[in-house]
Amino acid sequence: MVDRSDPALVVEVERHFEVPPAVVFALIDNDEHFFVLRPDAVEHRDLVPEPGGGHSCTQVYDKRGRRIAQRSTCLEHIPGQRMVNEAQTESKPGNRQRSTMTFEPAGTGSVVRVRQELFTSHRLGRFARWAYTNGLQSSMNGFLDRVEALIGHQTGS
Repeated sequence: MVDRSDPALVVEVERHFEVPPAVVFALIDNDEHFFVLRPDAVEHRDLVPEPGGGHSCTQVYDKRGRRIAQRSTCLEHIPGQRMVNEAQTESKPGNRQRSTMTFEPAGTGSVVRVRQELFTSHRLGRFARWAYTNGLQSSMNGFLDRVEALIGHQTGS
């Protein structure tokens, strides 16, 4: 068995936005934008506020015709600065994914860094590592593209 305290895979992306960190954070944190930012999500339920901010919830996604449910818990919530969530897929109890988003000032705008860590109870082969990496990078960049579109829609640019 693999030591689950170390991630099997880490993928990072970053994006510059022309608005302050607090604006980007607020858009991502707003539950009204959940489905806009995650177009393959079909359910967002069982929301329970966390004492330090954020919430835990069940998220259900449609992945190539299969519904995949995961329980997501906010581990850290510092408005305008940092958000850490961890998701456990209900059908694969040995797998979990941690998402860390940091929001930093950059001139008059901000830089948002997204780090995804995959923890698994089994070893990843070369092909699986490649497929997970490409899939995560594509998903993370798509998420940031949708954040950028929301910012443009709200600012009129």
